[in-house]
Amino acid sequence: MRRLGEEGRALGDLTDPEWEAYGLAGGAGLLDPDRSVRARGGPGGPAPVSVTAQIAELAELLEGEVGPD
Repeated sequence: MRRLGEEGRALGDLTDPEWEAYGLAGGAGLLDPDRSVRARGGPGGPAPVSVTAQIAELAELLEGEVGPD
C-alpha cells in the first residue's frame, strides 16, 4: 500500500487485477459506504434492516408508555 502513496494514488484507484494481487478479488466493493452500512445488521447496527427493527421496538415501547387518554 505504501506504493500507492508514493505514486499519489488511493485505494479507490486500484484496478481489479491490482485488488486480486492483494488477495482481495472485488476489493473495490469494500470501499462502498452503502455496502459497509448494510453489512452492519446486528442489533443496534446502522443497517436499514436493523434500524427498522429498532424503530418498531421503540414504537411498541412508546405505545405502552403513552396509552389512550
